[in-house]
Amino acid sequence: MKHMRFTQHIALLACLLATAGLATALESAGSVPVHPLQIITDPALLEMTAREPVDVLDIQSLPNGRMRVDVAYNGGCAKHSLDLITDGKIIYTSTKRGRFAKPGILRTRIAHDKNGDTCNAVVLETLVFDLSPVETIAEETEVVAIHLGASDKRILYHFKEKK
Repeated sequence: MKHMRFTQHIALLACLLATAGLATALESAGSVPVHPLQIITDPALLEMTAREPVDVLDIQSLPNGRMRVDVAYNGGCAKHSLDLITDGKIIYTSTKRGRFAKPGILRTRIAHDKNGDTCNAVVLETLVFDLSPVETIAEETEVVAIHLGASDKRILYHFKEKK
């Protein structure tokens, strides 16, 4: 985050190292809620989604078409809403023979609403998202590269080929 002080970065790193095992254990136990990828095709609605700052620390592909995202943001006094959203447009590139190159690329971002929280503590959160809605919009492919935000962070989402 641009506005974090150096000491906050150190504290954040220490917390991440201390909780890395806990996050994995919580996922295994099913304690982390799973949220679906939200496909918002209306440009006006997409533009209105919350855009509070959030740092994506790590993403990881999980079994059963899920993606784990570790995030950090400023807050601590109110519950924040964090959703994975996309416009649903998978970018395909064509080969010389007119076929789609694999994988297609789907750009996503975290919609973050602070819900009026004015506190500045560094909050770490592990989010788990169900990527299966991608299957309803994918064409000609069984693999989609899920890009998260403006970062270079991405995972490959594999699903069975459409019939």
